[in-house]
Amino acid sequence: MPWELTPISAVGFATVAVYAVLVAVAWAHRDARCGHEVALLHAVVGCSALAYSVQLGFGSVPGQTFWWRLSFALSTAVPLLWLAFVARYVGRSRWVTRRRAGLLAVEPLVVGVAALTNPLHGLAWRIPSVTVPPGSAIEVTFGPLYYTHLTLTYTAVVVGVTLLLLVGVRRSLVYWKQAAFLAVAPIPPFVSNVAFLFGSSPVPNVHLPPFLSPFTGLALAHRLHRRHPLERNPSPLRQPHPAT
Repeated sequence: MPWELTPISAVGFATVAVYAVLVAVAWAHRDARCGHEVALLHAVVGCSALAYSVQLGFGSVPGQTFWWRLSFALSTAVPLLWLAFVARYVGRSRWVTRRRAGLLAVEPLVVGVAALTNPLHGLAWRIPSVTVPPGSAIEVTFGPLYYTHLTLTYTAVVVGVTLLLLVGVRRSLVYWKQAAFLAVAPIPPFVSNVAFLFGSSPVPNVHLPPFLSPFTGLALAHRLHRRHPLERNPSPLRQPHPAT
């Protein structure tokens, strides 16, 4: 069946426009602290959301499957980019050395390639061969590779949130409010993804995190620029002792 613009696809394209604005704003502040990380994070999430929005305009399994694989492959980099942002924000950029970044990048690269080649092995998911109406997503039965990646993704979220909260506990009231807000920001897409896995999504079979993340990004950008953390981010968790 040919592609057509469905209401859910239109919503998806609107969210992609929001991502584009967030990337433009972050890129305008790319020379400031966290500017590159925020721009890259929103760019990757936005591209994944764009692929998913295109997917929801197809009424055939092959058409939807291609874009689903592409959307998921792009999203595998998000946990790593989230950790890179958090490390930069808490003043621990030196944690993300080239070697460590390379090692951390192995998992999303492997899972991304596995997602694109899933028809050859079926380790990531299985899709029943049935027709779906445009605007309704294909049903996906997830495999061991998907759940392994999901576990690592949730771990990255928890680690990032913990580091942000530690910053708030150890710093001033201003940074406590800021760090707590940043820690709460990823929760809406996180919760919606859990609902999707358990079949409790308000829109059956539709993966809602791409549609909720722009609101998180807008709130995040507002808070960042309000407190100017790209220039006034908290100092590292531990201060070096002065030389004697």
